[in-house]
Amino acid sequence: NGELAAGAPGASGGGSVFRFGSELDLLQTLTAPAGQSGFGGALAASSLGVAVGAPESGASAGAASVLTNPDRVFGDGFERE
Repeated sequence: NGELAAGAPGASGGGSVFRFGSELDLLQTLTAPAGQSGFGGALAASSLGVAVGAPESGASAGAASVLTNPDRVFGDGFERE
């Protein structure tokens, strides 16, 4: 669909993921869940959803948020598993 997701793990508040449209206009910003640091340090996308890594979270183990339902991944009600 011509969209791009870019991670910013150093952004304030624990990191962010930015969603851009086909003309590189900023469509949405996802911020780190509470307690995560480095959110957006790794991204993986498929037709099933998006995985966002936060390698600096936890006791050196890191964390990941799996955002499912690709039609709503960047909507107001995205789901975390």
